Amino acid sequence: MAILQVISGTMGAGKTDKLCSLYHSIAELNQDLVRAYKPNTDTRSNVISSRSGKTIDNVKIIDSNVPDMIYWDIIMCMSEKEQTQESFPKYIFISEIQFFSREIIQVVKGLVECGLNVCVEGLMTDSKGQIFGYTHELSRLAQESGVYEWVDMVCECCQVNQAVFNKCLVQSDEQVFIGGSNEYKAVCGNCFESKVA
Repeated sequence: MAILQVISGTMGAGKTDKLCSLYHSIAELNQDLVRAYKPNTDTRSNVISSRSGKTIDNVKIIDSNVPDMIYWDIIMCMSEKEQTQESFPKYIFISEIQFFSREIIQVVKGLVECGLNVCVEGLMTDSKGQIFGYTHELSRLAQESGVYEWVDMVCECCQVNQAVFNKCLVQSDEQVFIGGSNEYKAVCGNCFESKVA
């Protein structure tokens, strides 16, 4: 039986690190079993990379407004592998899930229903504390019939409480503002409300 696994947490908590570790643990057994995707919204690079340096190099970049292209890529891959008698992908990894349009929910559900294990990682909220994308809906699905994991991190401001928010350190009114540790800090509720970062 295939499962959905959702990894969430604040920026810098290690979500992508866990995704990369899971990917490589399977890819070491058989590279044909894994397939990795990320949205074109994440313009930082053409690979999936964690802050600790773990990467997935063999990544398909998908238009974040057309997530069903993941389906078509998998179908094409399976068709090609059927010709050569190679193993089909059984594990699908999707990074930065929050950037995809609402259709990503149906895509992920469909992949799992087709017998593919799906592991996604993404943020729950934006830097204003608002729901960001559809990670929260996928996490509810994972809690019902899969695996949901919140990656804990200590507040980068007070260094005492658990970080639950992403605080933007630069002026931006955009919900999607691509950045890293120079632009964002993972903070607790008290530090999120304060002017200090």
